[in-house]
Amino acid sequence: MTKCVPFSVTSSRSCSANPKQYPKVAPMISLFRRVLRISITAFAFTAATFAVYILAFGLVRAVALPILFQIPLVSQLLRPFLGHFIRGRWSLVYLWRTRALAWHSFFLGLATIWGWEFAESLFDDKVQEVREISRKTRIFLKNQFHSPWR
Repeated sequence: MTKCVPFSVTSSRSCSANPKQYPKVAPMISLFRRVLRISITAFAFTAATFAVYILAFGLVRAVALPILFQIPLVSQLLRPFLGHFIRGRWSLVYLWRTRALAWHSFFLGLATIWGWEFAESLFDDKVQEVREISRKTRIFLKNQFHSPWR
C-alpha cells in the first residue's frame, strides 16, 4: 500500500490528512478572512467619514462662523463657545500644522470603528441564533393572555 503524502507535488491522488498530524486551519482562515474584511470596511468608512469631517469643519470655519458672527445677538451668544475657531484663517497650511492631531483622531476613529465591526461580526456569527424553545409556551401565552381593553 502506498503512503499518501498530502500537499505533495508528485502525488496525483487526493487523500485526507491525519488530524493528529496536521492541525485544522479552517478556523484560522475564517478568522483571517473576518479580520481582513473588517479591516477593509473600517478603513474605508473611517477614511470617508474623516474626509467629510475635514471638509465640513473647513467650510463651517471659513464660511458659516464669519456669517454668524456678523449677527449682533448671535455673536454675543456664540463668541464664548466658538470664538477660538474664528481666530486665524482656514487654509491647507493650518491643516498641515495640525497634522499630528488629525492623524491621532483618524486612528482613534479607525480603532473605534474596527472594534464595533468586529464585535458586530461576532454577534452576527455566534450569538444571534434563533431557537424554538417550546410550542406550549407560545400557545399558553396566546390562550392565556387577556387584555384589559376587551
